[in-house]
Amino acid sequence: SVSDCCIQSAEFWEGKDISHIYPRSTHPHLANEVTNVMPEDASPNRARGAEIMTDAEIEIAHADNTADANAIDAEFIAQLDDMLFAFI
Repeated sequence: SVSDCCIQSAEFWEGKDISHIYPRSTHPHLANEVTNVMPEDASPNRARGAEIMTDAEIEIAHADNTADANAIDAEFIAQLDDMLFAFI
């Protein structure tokens, strides 16, 4: 899975930012709280600026992260299958 392989992890993070649910500029005391950060595509994160993430934005980011991880995992499994069948 993406969390088990550094190459897959690097692929997952391409184009992503670490988004703060509550912005650092207005909530500095939450800047390093793990519950206040999540991966998000860079474009929506940067467009939002110093606004608090809405529940809808959090859901969209979560769904996008899940889809991206699943796609990377599927590609990796397909590559493994190809390598295994090459030896059969």
